[in-house]
Amino acid sequence: MNELMKIFGQVSGTQSFDQIRISIASPERIRSWSYGEIKKPETINYRTFKPERDGLFCARIFGPIKDYECLCGKYKRMKYRGIICEKCGVEVTLAKVRRERMGHIELASPVAHIWFLKSLPSRIGLLCDMTLKDLERILYFENYVVVEPGLTPLKIRELLTEEQYMRAVDEYGEDAFTAKIGAEAIRDMLTVIDLETEKAQLKVDLKETTSEAKRKKLVKRMKLVEAFMESGSRPEWMILEVIPVIPPELRPLVPLDGGRFATSDLNDLYRRVINRNNRLKRLIELRAPEIIVRNEKRMLQEAVDALFDNGRRGRAITGANKRPLKSLSDMLKGKQGRFRQNLLGKRVDYSGRSVIVVGPELKLHQCGLPKKMALELFKPFVYSKLELYGMATTIKAAKRMVEKERPEVWDILEEVIREHPVMLNRAPTLHRLGIQAFEPVLIEGKAIQLHPLVCTAFNADFDGDQMAVHVPLSLEAQLEARVLMMSTNNILSPANGKPIIVPSQDIVLGIYYITMERDEVPGQVLKIRSMDELKGAIANNAILFYCPTDPNTKIDTKDLDTLLDRLASRNVTAHRRVNPSSKDALEAGLKGGHLRLFNVEKPGVPLVFADVNDAEKAIKDGKAILFKVPVFVNMAEIEEALTEKTITLHTKIRARFDTVDSEGTPVTQIVDTTPGRMMLSVILPKNKNVPFSLINRLLTKKEIQNVIDVVYRHCGQKETVIFADRVMGLGYSNAFKAGISFGKDDLVIPPEKETLVGETEEKAKEYEQQYQDGLITQGEKYNKVVDAWSKCTDDVADAMMKQISSLVPGKQINSIYMMAHSGARGSAAQMKQLAGMRGLMAKPSGEIIETPIISNFKEGLTVLEYFNSTHGARKGLADTALKTANSGYLTRRLVDVAQDAIICEEDCGTTNGLTVSPVIEGGEVIASLAERILGRSAARDIVNPLTGEVIVKAAQMIQETEVELIDAAGIETVVIRSVLTCDSEEGVCGSCYGRDLARGTRVNVGEAVGVIAAQSIGEPGTQLTMRTFHIGGAAQRGAEQSSIEATFDGTVQVINRNVVVNSSGASIVMSRNCEVALLDINNRERARHRVPYGAKLLVDEAQKVTKGTKLAEWDPYTLPIITERAGVAHYVDLTEGLSMREVVDEATGIASKVVVDWKQQPRGADLRPRVTLRDEKGEELLLANGLEARYFMSVDAILSVENNTKVNAGDVLARIPRESSKTRDITGGLPRVAELFEARKPKDHAIISDCDGRVEFGKDYKSKRRILVVPEEGDAIEYLIPKGKHISVQEGDYVRRGDPLMDGNPVPHDILKVLGVEALAQYLINEIQEVYRLQGVKINDKHIEVIVRQMLQKVEITDPGDTTLLVGEQVDRVEFDIENSKAIREQGRPASGTPVLQGITKASLQTHSFISAASFQETTRVLTEAAVSGKVDSLQGLKENVIVGRLIPAGTGAVMNRLRAIAAKRDKDMQVEGESEVPAIPPVAEGSAPEAPPAE
Repeated sequence: MNELMKIFGQVSGTQSFDQIRISIASPERIRSWSYGEIKKPETINYRTFKPERDGLFCARIFGPIKDYECLCGKYKRMKYRGIICEKCGVEVTLAKVRRERMGHIELASPVAHIWFLKSLPSRIGLLCDMTLKDLERILYFENYVVVEPGLTPLKIRELLTEEQYMRAVDEYGEDAFTAKIGAEAIRDMLTVIDLETEKAQLKVDLKETTSEAKRKKLVKRMKLVEAFMESGSRPEWMILEVIPVIPPELRPLVPLDGGRFATSDLNDLYRRVINRNNRLKRLIELRAPEIIVRNEKRMLQEAVDALFDNGRRGRAITGANKRPLKSLSDMLKGKQGRFRQNLLGKRVDYSGRSVIVVGPELKLHQCGLPKKMALELFKPFVYSKLELYGMATTIKAAKRMVEKERPEVWDILEEVIREHPVMLNRAPTLHRLGIQAFEPVLIEGKAIQLHPLVCTAFNADFDGDQMAVHVPLSLEAQLEARVLMMSTNNILSPANGKPIIVPSQDIVLGIYYITMERDEVPGQVLKIRSMDELKGAIANNAILFYCPTDPNTKIDTKDLDTLLDRLASRNVTAHRRVNPSSKDALEAGLKGGHLRLFNVEKPGVPLVFADVNDAEKAIKDGKAILFKVPVFVNMAEIEEALTEKTITLHTKIRARFDTVDSEGTPVTQIVDTTPGRMMLSVILPKNKNVPFSLINRLLTKKEIQNVIDVVYRHCGQKETVIFADRVMGLGYSNAFKAGISFGKDDLVIPPEKETLVGETEEKAKEYEQQYQDGLITQGEKYNKVVDAWSKCTDDVADAMMKQISSLVPGKQINSIYMMAHSGARGSAAQMKQLAGMRGLMAKPSGEIIETPIISNFKEGLTVLEYFNSTHGARKGLADTALKTANSGYLTRRLVDVAQDAIICEEDCGTTNGLTVSPVIEGGEVIASLAERILGRSAARDIVNPLTGEVIVKAAQMIQETEVELIDAAGIETVVIRSVLTCDSEEGVCGSCYGRDLARGTRVNVGEAVGVIAAQSIGEPGTQLTMRTFHIGGAAQRGAEQSSIEATFDGTVQVINRNVVVNSSGASIVMSRNCEVALLDINNRERARHRVPYGAKLLVDEAQKVTKGTKLAEWDPYTLPIITERAGVAHYVDLTEGLSMREVVDEATGIASKVVVDWKQQPRGADLRPRVTLRDEKGEELLLANGLEARYFMSVDAILSVENNTKVNAGDVLARIPRESSKTRDITGGLPRVAELFEARKPKDHAIISDCDGRVEFGKDYKSKRRILVVPEEGDAIEYLIPKGKHISVQEGDYVRRGDPLMDGNPVPHDILKVLGVEALAQYLINEIQEVYRLQGVKINDKHIEVIVRQMLQKVEITDPGDTTLLVGEQVDRVEFDIENSKAIREQGRPASGTPVLQGITKASLQTHSFISAASFQETTRVLTEAAVSGKVDSLQGLKENVIVGRLIPAGTGAVMNRLRAIAAKRDKDMQVEGESEVPAIPPVAEGSAPEAPPAE
């Protein structure tokens, strides 16, 4: 078999290896790869175009140019295979061996490998214990180095200049010591290193050393020495004696027309090396002067450096056209390098692309494929079918038939295409729904037709988008396309589990239109065909005449001819009135809904009477008319009535709705509804869990999504697909009948606008005046003005919405309002700009311009306003371009870090988990407990606190039904399993992950949850960056929160209450961690708010409040510093011109005292500006906790009291302005997400307390303030805080562990260190979700958890115990566990360590797999590191397997891998069994050949 394989030159299957190892090649290894030495720099003979002998393309070394033909032409054809021609020395074989045979160059002088020299940290430097600078001086022949000092006073590794060397030779003689220069010197130094003794010595040094820096360096060296020992490489192999030459076909030389050649840059680089090497050999033979030889050696070193990594040292070598040559490293690096261009991004055959157009008549699983395109894509299939049916005798004949496009070809194409799915892809493919499979339908034309419902998933629109088509060829591929990728199997979004097959735009508008209800017309329209009928009806007073276009006019019943004409033309409609037979009948009719009252005075305004007598009286007085609600038995009747126009789509009717009960038996309900909703009910699947009430309402886009969700959960996928398709049909057919248009008069400018704008202008003037009078600062004025205008804009917008959404009887509902309200197109924000006022604009820097744009687009902007508004709009466009790239890069990093998170087992059996509670902000529940725990597994039993029954058992999934029970039981916190606490060795387990959001069932083993998580987080990133642009730069920011209101009726509970009553009698909060909680009737906490320091508390403990009561209020723009008791304020260290200066505002002439940065002043270093309180005698006052009353000032604080003035408790001593507000949009958001995932320190980060304790201020240290936190027992912990930063605690405050000591965002690493993994996870999840929530994007928490798990893979060793680990070393969790279990097995002490948080980039670069890391970033560094330590890649992640060309170990690939593993195990078992059963080997019979050797 092996021989046969050799003929075809194939390796048996790609599965013949399980792991890949990378190590440094020894010179012997390089020579063994080589097929001969290259001695000449020549490439090809320019006349004969044959390769030169011994040159870079030599046929003798690398193999023949033509298949089975030697160079001189003596041997041709297959029969001479394997013969070496005696004339030209070329082996007769396949030409493709020129792709795999290598050569080598023997160097005349050793050369250092630049990767090991320059790639930081320099490996050669670490081993020799020398700096890179010194090494380079030796290598590039500037200094000698002492290799062997002998008995001289010289030290080993000492550098000597030329003069010093000469002097030493004179002094001690030439044989007394050895000093060398160049790469030889370094090679000798590396050769003498004995790794064993070196390691022992390092161990001793590590024990003895005390300095931290030294220890770090020793640990690094120790690791390197151990790496060399493990990998079995020798250090001197980092110095090259032989250079391998890659095969010539991989660095081709191609003749262009015109006799010129295009060549790979590598040939130039190799030529330089060969030239210099040959010259050096000649110089050495000629015994040239040392200086010349040295120069040549240096040039050789530089040439080799350029070959390996051009531009790493010195200037890059350029080619003829002045651009740097591409070296071997450049071939691997970057987007165009081997990894990303060829190994991870391959091009495929059988694909086409074209523009897409809408295909509303397609089914969800279909796409329209142009005939021509289909024929081209399915050519081979068509050929084979044509041959099979005997229509064509040969492939060539079939080809001709297809080219001529004969009619039978199309029939065959139809047959080939049937049931053969194709895949459609739209770039950018941001998540897995960007590629889906469809069944093709052949269409005329040249554009691909796409089903409208899948546009959301592809993010496609029909304004010229293009899509690519791919054909799955193999049966398995077709099967996977059908089962996994078919659009009908991708109904739910993997990011949040909500349906993504959701109607949008026209469909939504159509559905919204038919589900509207307008109850103006009194019942069904009567048809009056003749004058007699009309006269009789009027005589009996049984009829009401009504004019639909102008309901308030009285109809003239005298002029019967005109009336009859008007009835015929439907200008007037006739309706039958009902006279109640008795009061009981009237009551029953009104209650049961058969009878309705029509308001004569105000048509369209419903009449509701509490008492039947009032109703009777109204009917008698003629104020109301009673009519019957039309009743219909089935849809046919309704449709007939609609055709007859006796009812409209929006009339209130009663109808029969057929459904089924839980047993599946049909039941009928009578429902109050409208004809439009009945049309929708016909297509609703029949199921007891899908009630009519689901659609018996005005359906907006969100509501429709909800309906589809419910249908999916209860009726299954097939029903959902059919339902969605039908909804689409219904929506389209009704949208065009609705006659909705976009008219300029639909944009109504509210009459209140002028007054609102006027009032706000007054306010702005008032703030300006306050600023002139010095009551507020510039910054405060700015904030107040901006707030006032924000509020005004919102008020105008509300007035406009109210105006537009109001119903006028007889008039159609405003079209534009319908579009926005239904969610079809546009938003309130856009309408605000069209018909309200544009409002405040943002500068490109994100600050808000305080003069608003008062006009809207309908009125038109003034020139100045237009100029101001271009600012923001232009920024939006620039942002879009820049941020798309940023977002793509974030996705790439996320995918890279999470690619090996795969579900690898059903359940790891852990009982750990995360505690989850609803997210409450500003008193509103932003994310309810229900949506956070749905589809997760419980970590412990969830018990109903009232009854004690178990709702969900531990490790059981929480489904929709359980969520309802948990909500009903009023449980506030639940412990759920999370991937963060999963105990699986590699990958994660199914229980910890929970539900597969895209399928709605438990996740399968082999699902690549990491990649799904990365896509779910990255995809909206790109969407969000593109949002700014539609609103056109209008500032988006709410007014800052400045008060807390009760969101429901309840009882107040104040936590950590510490208040003082100030001079005006208000309660001022003095505590830093005061919270107000609201309890409901059952005394369950329903909301909790943090009350900031200095706020006015408006309620007391246990006070009952109603909804909307203010609980507390404060000034959002300043941080006050407040006195705790009365006294006389006294300035200390507040010296004019040093730590404080009077700032006179030019605009107002008012002076205010501002604390300035005193540490810049020469005399200011020891100052600690503060205000102290004294009594009348000037003695310092003490506070309740026994400390002196002193208040430290921070830079920029504005003093509110004069020196030596009396103050009361609760008065403001000084205020610190907060920075002015910027517009918050995702532009700030995307970098924030990246910052959190990269675990960077925020710019102005807060320091958090490591323990509970009291705060004290210590002695200042240089330019920092020293804060001590003194715990109850143990030593105080001190923190140094830069003096300018505002410290948010005062002396004597009690802080809890994890409380911030200053303003800003905490550092994630600190949270991990102080509060642990769970707190860190909660922090990261909440912060990241906050950014997405701001944009209304829903992402499930579990995706963020998966990424955070990948960031927490490493452990830092704090105590190595009896393991081989070193203190301070960072190892993988898995490795750590293995080492510890090994130590425990050997009765040793296990190591202990703390978890380390790594940013996603760092985590990706430090994965197990060096292939994956190298293909991500910093390729050379990763490969250098891997080679030194002889790393083995066990090919467990996705990327490594793609790179080596295998099925990925996820999804169906995981199943294949498992089967393969089982098969291999069985083979092994059988082999073992066979061996044990085999008797002694029988003698070989005469004439029979011995067995072939086993395959390699």
